[in-house]
Amino acid sequence: MKIILLPGNSPVNRDWIEKLEIIFKKSFDKVEIQYYKHWHTGEDMVDIEYESRELSRRIGKSIIFAKSIGVGVALKAISDLKIKPDNCIFVGTPIMWCRGKNIPIEKWLKKLNIPSLFIQQNEDPTASFEILKESLRKNNIKNCEIKCINGNDHMYNNFEELEELIRAYI
Repeated sequence: MKIILLPGNSPVNRDWIEKLEIIFKKSFDKVEIQYYKHWHTGEDMVDIEYESRELSRRIGKSIIFAKSIGVGVALKAISDLKIKPDNCIFVGTPIMWCRGKNIPIEKWLKKLNIPSLFIQQNEDPTASFEILKESLRKNNIKNCEIKCINGNDHMYNNFEELEELIRAYI
């Protein structure tokens, strides 16, 4: 099985996602990181349209693992491009941050019909666990699990805990 890793917006996420790549190589036949175009061009924000199209070209039979704005990239591709990964694992879903940037993540979330695991810090500054839980309820997302972990920094550097939650889910 292949897993595609979608990091957060900032280039500092490169190191973080590459650490997870090492962990995932223990469990998956193929691990691919989607390195965002704006990391090379110097732009501040990910081009969600472009990155969603890139994701749709490589999806095949796979699982998507996404952090932060990577969740938005995945949800847009699922919603608009009708990709169908086998499962999704979403970490640090940035509901409030997207609202502030007029990114319609909740519109895309409404179309999520793929088994998914959401992992959220209890006090994540981009959306607390409670805000995410309420958004999933409000948008009638049924085929998902949601796990709360301690934290308030949106960093998700507790790799052992993430690995444990992901292994239990898959």
